[in-house]
Amino acid sequence: MIINIQNSTRKNKEKGRMSLKRRIIALGLASIMMMGAFVGCGKKQEDTTSPGTDTSTNTTVANESSKTAEKKYDKEVTVTVVRRGDVRIVDEDLFAPVLKEKFNLVLDVTDINASDFLTRMNLSFASGEQPDVNTAQRPEFMLSEWTEAGYLRGYTMDELKELVPNFVDHYTDEEWDVVWPTISHSDNKAYYLPSRRADVMNMAWLYRKDTFEELGLTFPESTDDLIDVMRAIKGKTGRIPYVAASSDNVLWAFTGFLQAFGMPELTARDLSYVDPISGEFEPYAFTSEKFREHTKFMNQLYKEGLIWQEFATGTKDQVNAMKSQGHNYIQWGYPDKIDTEYNRFSQNADPGAEWDWATVMLSNDPSAGTFFKAGPFHAADGFAFSTDADDEAIDRFMDYMDWLYTEEGMAIRTYGFEGVTYTKEGDNYVFMDQMTSPIKSEGKTVANYGVVSMGMQHPNLNSYYKPYLDELANTFMNRDGYYYHVAPVLRFTDEESSKLADIQVSLTQTTQEYYAKFIMGHIDPNNDADWNTYISTMEKLGLEDFKKIRTEAYKRNN
Repeated sequence: MIINIQNSTRKNKEKGRMSLKRRIIALGLASIMMMGAFVGCGKKQEDTTSPGTDTSTNTTVANESSKTAEKKYDKEVTVTVVRRGDVRIVDEDLFAPVLKEKFNLVLDVTDINASDFLTRMNLSFASGEQPDVNTAQRPEFMLSEWTEAGYLRGYTMDELKELVPNFVDHYTDEEWDVVWPTISHSDNKAYYLPSRRADVMNMAWLYRKDTFEELGLTFPESTDDLIDVMRAIKGKTGRIPYVAASSDNVLWAFTGFLQAFGMPELTARDLSYVDPISGEFEPYAFTSEKFREHTKFMNQLYKEGLIWQEFATGTKDQVNAMKSQGHNYIQWGYPDKIDTEYNRFSQNADPGAEWDWATVMLSNDPSAGTFFKAGPFHAADGFAFSTDADDEAIDRFMDYMDWLYTEEGMAIRTYGFEGVTYTKEGDNYVFMDQMTSPIKSEGKTVANYGVVSMGMQHPNLNSYYKPYLDELANTFMNRDGYYYHVAPVLRFTDEESSKLADIQVSLTQTTQEYYAKFIMGHIDPNNDADWNTYISTMEKLGLEDFKKIRTEAYKRNN
């Protein structure tokens, strides 16, 4: 039986609704002003939709002819669900009958493009039309603000053990000792439930191996040497060496380069960090000297045309189009996309293109230390549940969610349906010929058979298809002179959370605006007056209070 917290959160919800609306309006105005600063920089986005493509953002996964569910689920329940990603094209729905038979459950799924996700979710909350379940909640997606406004349900660990025991058990007790303080709120409840990560490391610097070999280049270990390498590539090919963009939040455009200057790759999410060498706590990374040095470096790359000029406004389709035209020779990314994405795009222009991952990481000062990303125990995305949803809907969904962490649930979520999308070879699950896989980019996906991917992927996927993940970990973990950031535990009181929520939106929006302007040279990061203007602007928005609260929380919890 699900615990009803709707009444207990109603007062907070009503109190928080107007303040969040004001923040949403402020966010919209800030976005408009920011886009105004980019006029002349971005290209007009063209309609790239192919004829016959399903462009709807709302699909209902249902099948009325399924077998009758067990008696526990006499009543059919429909749950509205939002997922972050491209619109799924369902050719043959084999998933809906499974949900019907097991749970008498219908998922009404809305697919939201990644670049529109935060805006669309804010609008849904403002209009009172939020989905029952958000499968892609992240801390950086206004988790604190939505929690403080009373929009999300929170659960204690004891409640989760009763409601979703398989979910709880897919972490070890030792892992929960680390994960729970990270994901729980000041009331010791979790307002989003992320799955356990399937790997220790999954990101590295990637490069066009064929071009490097042709030009006699090796992947550099310092950012100074990287500039020389990028100049050589551009001089030989006439193309842009690094293509990336993040129009939703520009702070995510160059996360690998943030890491190269000693900040976490997830700085845009975490904001604060502990330096793994000095042990010092940095309460707000985006006003630090390391960040300033990073902006100077990015400004140099921009001025020399070594990065794509539309980094702040470009869409995913535009980025992919640039890659398909032969641009992009270096990238911070996922090795498991080398075949399915990097080779595929580059080979449109250069049939012999071959990408590989580098066995070194970049650093602005290798003698002082080099940083790499080792993932936390938990994934970035998690389930979040609306306080406006019917208890019965949440109860039913949580039964389904808990099933996702069983052998059967993980297998269907990852591989689909035996004999249709995969076969078994001993203990291994093997995709059938018509399917895409981590080593095959063309073909169908489980989404074409109706599967709504959420929860944790089956562990066999990595061991069978991605053995290089172990090689990644063996290359960088415990390597002399190499360090990774461990996120500090920051748990706030209700009063602190409320103050931070009021300040953080303004700080983040202003940081985004100045970051883009620094990189593009609209203001000069090398000029002390320009940098001090940025700091002064942030201080007027409450930077010092923000840093003080976070520092006190760090001292209290670490």
